[in-house]
Amino acid sequence: MTLAHREPEDEAVTEEVRRDRENIMKAQVGDRLVVESAHVGAVRKIGVVMELRHPDGTPPYLVRWEGSEAEALVFPGPEARVESGAS
Repeated sequence: MTLAHREPEDEAVTEEVRRDRENIMKAQVGDRLVVESAHVGAVRKIGVVMELRHPDGTPPYLVRWEGSEAEALVFPGPEARVESGAS
């Protein structure tokens, strides 16, 4: 039986991949999607997740935006966060 030799950077890559998987955005129907503006003076957008496209809760989400009642399929960027819809 031969054991594979692991380079030190292999462990660092594995740790980085693990952290990335833990930080993946996940939502449930009814959660709020808050998108902060990247521009000074612009308004944040808040919507409700109406439908998931993946059973594990990862994006994209069908979101109904507050105020306009418009719905959109959203692929959230780094300026977005999910807030629990449970009160």
